[in-house]
Amino acid sequence: MTPSILVVDDMPGMQRVLNGSLAAEGYRVATAGSAEDALARIEQQDFDLIVTDIVMPGLSGLDVLERARLVNPRAAV
Repeated sequence: MTPSILVVDDMPGMQRVLNGSLAAEGYRVATAGSAEDALARIEQQDFDLIVTDIVMPGLSGLDVLERARLVNPRAAV
C-alpha cells in the first residue's frame, strides 16, 4: 500500500510545492491549510506521516502533532 502523507501549511504555495514533490515520488498526499483543518482530516483518515508548519494562525503545528498522536499514535510526525 502506498504511504499517505498529510501536509499542513497556511501558505498555499508551500502546500503546492510539497504536494507536487511528494506525489511525484509516489506518495498519496493530502493537504490542510490550518491546524483545525488538519485535525478534521486526521479524525477522518489515518496518515503514515504528518508534516506541518509550526507557526500558523490559531492552533500551532505542535498542537496538531500532539493531538494527532492521541488519534493515531502510529503516525510519524
